[in-house]
Amino acid sequence: MATPGSAPQEFDLVTIGAGSGGVRASRFAAQYYNAKVACIELPFGFVSSEDVGGAGGTCVIRGCVPKKLLVYGAALNEEFADAKGFGWQEVQPPHDWKTLIANKAKEISRLNSVYVNLLRNAGVAYYEGKGSLLDKNTVQVTRPDGSKEVLRAKNILIATGGYATKLPIEGAEHAISSDEALHLEALPDKSVLIVGSGYIAVEFAGIFKGLGADVHLMYRADKPLRGFDEECRGQVAENLTKRGVVCHGGHLPTKIVKHDEGHYTVSYKSPDGPEQSMEVGLVMMATGRSPRAQGLGLEAVGVQLNNKGAIKVDEVSSTGVPGVWAIGDVTDRINLTPVALMEGMAFAKTAFGGQPTKPDYQNVASAVFCQPPLASVGLSEEQAIAQLSGAIDVYVSKFKPMKYTISGRDERTLMKLLVHHESDRVVGCHMVGPDAAEIMQGLAIALKCGATKAQFDATVGIHPSAAEEFVTMRTRTRQVTVDNESYDDRTIITVDSANRPGTLVEVVQCLTELGLNVKRARISSDGGWFVDEFHVTETAGPIQQGRKVTSESKLRVIKAVLNVEYEPESEHDSSLHGPNPTALARQTSDTFDEVWQHSTVFEMAGVDRTGLLADVLQLLTINGCDVRSAAVWTYSGRVAFVVSVVEGCGQQPVRDVSKLHRLKQLLHQMMDACGNGIVNAQPVKGLIHYERRLHQLMLKEEEKDSLPPDADLGPERLLVSPKFSRPDVTIQHYSHLNYWLVTIRCKDRNKLFFDTVCTLSDLNYDVYHGAIDSEGEMATQLYYIRPRFGDFFWDSVKATKLRVMLEAAIQRRFPKGLKVHVRHMPTAQNTHLGQNWLADLTAAWKEAGLWITRAKVRAYGDHGHTLYVMDSNGQPPDPRKVQPAYQGCSEEKMAEIKRFMFKVVQQSGLSQTGTYLPAGINPMLTTAPKDDINACMEEAEMVMGGAVQELLQRTGVRPEQVDILVTNCSIFSATPSLASMLINKFKFRTDVQSYHLGGMGCSNSTIGIGLMRDLLQARPNSLALFVPAEVASAAYYHGLHKHYMVSNCIFRMGGAAVLLSNKAQHARVAKYQLHCNVRVHTGQSDDSYRCVTWGPDPDGCNGVYLDKKIVAAAGAALEACLRRVAPKILTWGQLLEASVNYVGRASGLVDWKAWKPNFTQSVDHFAIHAGGYAVLKGIQQGMDLPVDAVLPSFAALRDYGNTSCSTTWYSMAYIETCGKVAKGQTLMQIGVGGGMKGGINI
Repeated sequence: MATPGSAPQEFDLVTIGAGSGGVRASRFAAQYYNAKVACIELPFGFVSSEDVGGAGGTCVIRGCVPKKLLVYGAALNEEFADAKGFGWQEVQPPHDWKTLIANKAKEISRLNSVYVNLLRNAGVAYYEGKGSLLDKNTVQVTRPDGSKEVLRAKNILIATGGYATKLPIEGAEHAISSDEALHLEALPDKSVLIVGSGYIAVEFAGIFKGLGADVHLMYRADKPLRGFDEECRGQVAENLTKRGVVCHGGHLPTKIVKHDEGHYTVSYKSPDGPEQSMEVGLVMMATGRSPRAQGLGLEAVGVQLNNKGAIKVDEVSSTGVPGVWAIGDVTDRINLTPVALMEGMAFAKTAFGGQPTKPDYQNVASAVFCQPPLASVGLSEEQAIAQLSGAIDVYVSKFKPMKYTISGRDERTLMKLLVHHESDRVVGCHMVGPDAAEIMQGLAIALKCGATKAQFDATVGIHPSAAEEFVTMRTRTRQVTVDNESYDDRTIITVDSANRPGTLVEVVQCLTELGLNVKRARISSDGGWFVDEFHVTETAGPIQQGRKVTSESKLRVIKAVLNVEYEPESEHDSSLHGPNPTALARQTSDTFDEVWQHSTVFEMAGVDRTGLLADVLQLLTINGCDVRSAAVWTYSGRVAFVVSVVEGCGQQPVRDVSKLHRLKQLLHQMMDACGNGIVNAQPVKGLIHYERRLHQLMLKEEEKDSLPPDADLGPERLLVSPKFSRPDVTIQHYSHLNYWLVTIRCKDRNKLFFDTVCTLSDLNYDVYHGAIDSEGEMATQLYYIRPRFGDFFWDSVKATKLRVMLEAAIQRRFPKGLKVHVRHMPTAQNTHLGQNWLADLTAAWKEAGLWITRAKVRAYGDHGHTLYVMDSNGQPPDPRKVQPAYQGCSEEKMAEIKRFMFKVVQQSGLSQTGTYLPAGINPMLTTAPKDDINACMEEAEMVMGGAVQELLQRTGVRPEQVDILVTNCSIFSATPSLASMLINKFKFRTDVQSYHLGGMGCSNSTIGIGLMRDLLQARPNSLALFVPAEVASAAYYHGLHKHYMVSNCIFRMGGAAVLLSNKAQHARVAKYQLHCNVRVHTGQSDDSYRCVTWGPDPDGCNGVYLDKKIVAAAGAALEACLRRVAPKILTWGQLLEASVNYVGRASGLVDWKAWKPNFTQSVDHFAIHAGGYAVLKGIQQGMDLPVDAVLPSFAALRDYGNTSCSTTWYSMAYIETCGKVAKGQTLMQIGVGGGMKGGINI
C-alpha cells in the first residue's frame, strides 16, 4: 500500500473488475507471462450496486452459480412427485426457504474468498475499492473508507460486467431484480409475477414454481427466449404451461402500485388490447442487463461507448486507446461466463504473449436452466436458412423420456439437428429435456471439430440414454431447396417433407402469397412423404414479371416460410387464416401481399344484387365500424365478401358480443332474401388470406345448387370471359390404382395452379401425384387424386360436381367489368381508409346504377385500390359515369395545386436549396411518401436522439445525472411515449421524472420552460432535460385542400435539447439564467381556437389546417404576452412614460396615440418563432423592432424552415454563433402557436 506522498506503484496490468473474465485475464498474465498485475474489485455483497461487488463477479455471487443451486432445490419437488410411479410412498416434505438461502449464502461467501485467494496465489495484488481512470496509464482506487491510491499501469483492462435493469414504468422501484430474488428472506404468500422472456426470467419461473409459489410470466413477444430456435422456444413455452406457470405472451406491465409489503397491483396490457390488472405478492423484473461502464473515467481517455452503453472494442478487445482493453459483459458481445473466460485468455496472449488472439465466437454452446432445461450449439433453423446457401436438412425427434413412462409426467423431450445438405456438416444441435446441458457440452466439441452427419451416424450410441437419439436420427423431417442456377428464366423450388392432408395447398398458397407464378410442377407423394418440384417466376413489377427470383432476401424468405412445420388442417377447418399465420407474419410480414392486423372479419356469401356491397358497408359504417380492408368476388349470380373492420373510435376489434350478434343477424337478412346466405364474424389477429377465404365461400355457395349426374354446363351457367376460352376439365377413374385422374386444359394465367389446388383441397381431395405445364399460351394440369374421406370407388355424381367446381374456380378468377384503379384516395396519410370513404363510394355507384363485381381495397400502404364495375345490363359502364363517383384529381386541379404550393414556397422565406425533410417524405428521394408510425418513430429517434446525444457530449452530463425529462411533439404521439424512447435509448435512471407533451403547437417550446421551472421549484437540487421537436412525417398531408397544403410547404424536420438546473454548482457554467416568463391562452375565442388544427379535411384526409386568420390570432396572443411581460422588464423611465400616456388619454384632455414600448431599450436580443415570413414580419412590425433584431430568426427560417416548437432555439443558436451574446445581456424568446397560445421567456 502506498503511503501519503509516495510514488504510485507501477504495474504491467491493472484490471478493474474481478469477475470471471477479469480474474482469468489477471491470473494468466501473472502466472504464464510473469506480468506484474493488480486487480481492483468492489467490496463483497449479495446485492450489487455502485459500491457493492465482490470477487467472482455476477456469475459466482448473483448469477449462474447461486441460480443453479436454487434450480437444484426446485428440481427436487419434481423428483418427489415422480417417485410415486416407481413404488415410493407419496411424499411431499415441507420446504424451508430460509435454510436454502442460508446454505446458498454460505457457499457463495466461500467462493468469493476462493477467487480472492486465486488472485493472490498467482501473485496478483488485490485492491478492494472502486477503480477509475485518470488517464490511459493511471488508475485511482477509492477504498471503502474514502481513502484513495493511484496506480500506474502499462495496460488497463476493464472487466466490470453489467447490472440488472428494469422497465421504465410507474412503480418500477417496487419490483426486484435477480440480485434481490437470490437473497429473498421469504417466498411471498401470494403469486409471483416475473416480467421478461430471457434466461433469467424463464429460469426463475421454474425456481419459484418448483418451490411452491404461483407464478405468472409476462413478456412482450409471442414466446419466451428470443434468439433461440423457434421450435425449442415453443417447447419451452409448452413445458412452462404444463408445469403450472401462467404465461402472458404479448403483454407488458404499465404500472405497479404497492399497497403494503407483499401486496401489489400490476396493470398490464397488450399493444392493441385493453388495460388489465392483477394482484401479486412479488414483482420481479428480468428485462435485461446493461454494461457497467459509467463512473470509470472512460470519457477522460477517449474510450467510446456504443448506443447500448457498452465499451466499443475491436476483434482483440482493444478499445482503440493504446493500452486500454475491455472484456466480458461490459463489451456486450456474447454475455456468457465461458465467453468472458475465453476473452480473458485471448487478451493475455495478445497483450503479454506476443500472440494477437481473437476470441472465437463460432459454435458457442449455451443452456437455459429452465425445467427441463434447453441447450443449444450452433445455428438455429431460422439462422441456418438465412445465413447458409443451399438446402438445410432438418432432423427432429420428440419423445417421452424413459423415466416419464413410469412416473406419468406429461412432458416430451425435443432434439433437433440441422445439417447443411451440400457439405453434410452439422451446423446446429438443440435439445429441450432432462440433462440437455450435459449432453450439449459434448456435442459442442463435435461441432467445433466440423463433424458431419455421416460421422454422427457412424457413432455408436450409449443405450439406453436420451443422448443416443442424436446419433440415431436417420429420417429427415423436412428440406427446402432453391435452385437458381439451372435455368436463366425461372427458379426451381423443391419441397421434401413428411406428408399429411393440406401440405400441397399450404406450399402453393405460400408461393402465391410470395408473388410467384408456378410455370411447371411435379408432384409425388406416397401418402407418407411429399416431394414436389416447382418452377416459378415473379409476378410483380414490369421488370421482374415472368423472370426468375433474383432478390437474395426473397430467396431467404422462401426457404424460411416453406420450412415452417404447419399444424394439420381439420376436416371442417373454418379458420380465417392460411398456414400458421403467426409464423408467416413473423418471418414475412413485409413480403406478403396480405396484412397482419387485429380486427373483426366479416365473411359473407349469397345471391348477388345491385348495390349489395354498398348496403353492407353502409350498415357497418352506421354501426360505428371502420373498414380496414375488403375483398369481393362475384360469379354467376353469387357474391362473396371478406371485410375487415375495427371500432371506429378505438381501432380495436368489435368486442361487444351483443353488437356483433346484432350485426350478424342484420347482415344475414341482407345477404339473401331466402335466408340461407352465409355470414360469419370473428376477431382475427394475424394474416388474413382473402383469396383462400373467398374461394371457400364461393364453393359453399355453389354447393347449394344440386346437379344431376348428366348435368351440362351451358353458357347460362358458365359466363366465360371473352379473353379466355372455356376450360376443358375431364375426370377418369383408374380402378386398379384407386385414383381419379383429373385433367385440365385451359389458357394460362396467373394463380391458375393456386385456384385448382385450393379447390381440390377445399372439396376434400388429396393429390398424390401431379404434373403442371404452362410454358406456352396453354396450360395443362394432371392430378391423381383420392377423396380424403370415405372410399375410393367411382361416384359419377361426385365427379360431375368436382368438374363443375373446378371449371367455376378457374373461370371466376377473370373479373368482369370496367377496371377502376384508384391511386389517390382521401385517406388519412395512407394508413387508414376513413370511416365513410368506401361506404360513400359504393353508395354513389349504387345510385348511378352500377355494382362492383370485384374489389380489393386496403387501408394500409400505398398500393392503391382496384375495383371492377358493371352497369345494370352486365356491361362495362362508360368511364365518364364512374369518374364523378369518387374523389379523383384532374390534371387541371393538380396544376392549380402546384401553382398554389409554388407561390407559398416563394413567399415562405425558406431557402430553395436548404432546409431538411425526412427521407420518407422528401420528394427528392421518393415518389411514394412514407408517413406511417415506423417512419415517424425513425424521424423522432434521429432528431430527438441526435439532439440529446450532442448535448450530453458537449456538456459531459451523463444520462443517470438527469432527474427530470420532458419531451414535446404536437402531432405525433406514440406508445411508448417519445420520452420513453429517449429513456430506452440513453438508459436514464428508473426514477427519472418524465413527461411527454402533445398537441401543444409551435409555442410549446417557449411556454414549456415555465413547466420546467415549476418542476425544478418542486424538486430542489435537480437537473432537467427538455427536448422539444416536431415530426414532419406525421404532419404530411396527402389531400387536395389548400388550407392543409401550407404545412407541406413550410414545415421541416428539427428539434432541440436543453438542460436546465437549479443546482448551485451549475450557476457558473450555465449559458443563461431564467429571469421571468409569461404565457397566455386565447383559446376562448373561436377564431383563435380554430386557426391551427390537425384533423381531417372535408374528404377525410388528415393534415394541419392553417386558417387565414392565423396572423391576426398570433398577433393577439403576442400582444397579451407583451402586456404581461412589459412591467417585469421595462426601465423605470419607460414605465413612467406609459403611466403618463395612460392618464392623459383616459382624462380626454389630450389626443395622444397609445404608448408603445421600445423593447430594445431593455432587451439586447430576440429569438422569435420562425413560423413563416409573414409571421416574423408581423411580429417585427407589431413590436417596432429594427431589422437586425429579427435577422437571426429570419436566418433560422431560411436555413431550417418552420421546425415548429424548436425554431426559437435555432434562432438563439444563430445569435450565439454570430458572437453577439455577452455576459449580463438580456434575451427575449417569443413563441406563438396552436390554441392559440403565446409565451415569452426573458
